[in-house]
Amino acid sequence: MKLLADITMLRHERDHLEASVRRQTGEDLPSGATAVELRGLEHKLECVLGKVRETKDKLMEEQLDESHHRVHILEEQNSFLGHMILKVLKHNLCTQPAKC
Repeated sequence: MKLLADITMLRHERDHLEASVRRQTGEDLPSGATAVELRGLEHKLECVLGKVRETKDKLMEEQLDESHHRVHILEEQNSFLGHMILKVLKHNLCTQPAKC
């Protein structure tokens, strides 16, 4: 009996959540929706969209910062390798007779 009651409760909760999602997304707008109701829905959507944009902007900024950091590391490695190549070339030139 308890299992049946739990299943019934979960089905009711699911139906309620699905209806809420349809309302929030405007899928089941009543044909007699008032301008005030539609403005309220529009305002909610704008608020949610603002939060999505903020999250996206923050993520993109973090990715850009990480990219700048990687570029800096690669530039330092490139500079180090350039110096090492110059040292090796200098050393090779100096080890040849009468070239130092």
